[in-house]
Amino acid sequence: MVEGYPSTQGSVVTRFIYVEDVAAGGTGVSLFVYKKTDTITTSGDTISVTLTKTVSLPLTGGSTASGFMAANKSFLFIGTNQTAEAVEVKKSNSSVTPISVTSGINVSSITADQYGYVTVTQGTSTGGATAFGVWGPTGGIVEDGGGTQFMLETINGVSPSILPQ
Repeated sequence: MVEGYPSTQGSVVTRFIYVEDVAAGGTGVSLFVYKKTDTITTSGDTISVTLTKTVSLPLTGGSTASGFMAANKSFLFIGTNQTAEAVEVKKSNSSVTPISVTSGINVSSITADQYGYVTVTQGTSTGGATAFGVWGPTGGIVEDGGGTQFMLETINGVSPSILPQ
């Protein structure tokens, strides 16, 4: 799950929550988009959460699949360890674009930093071929190569033990 950036209008704070389901209908992968609204008053906070959109993604999942997702202000980057391609989902209209650095190597991590850069890494933690691509804040790829790379950010930690070696 990833929470989007909040927008505030008066005493109402709205944000979107993005949920990746890696076992939708068996081996399908879906993105669920929820709208969370907080109405703040002097006596408390009233919260409502509503499903606003479901997007079927061209990825393979399943009950044993691991899902990966990171985001910047404009895009979500989503993948599973069952597919060599990840997808870039534009938040404003939910358009889906497949992305990949190399074919035949499944996605193994997706990480982001606070500047809007997202790294998709392909490979396994047991060795073998690895590759990475870095997408910028506007959604285009800005760097790629062999080996493993990941982004660090200021809130969540990354465990190097799960990354390709």
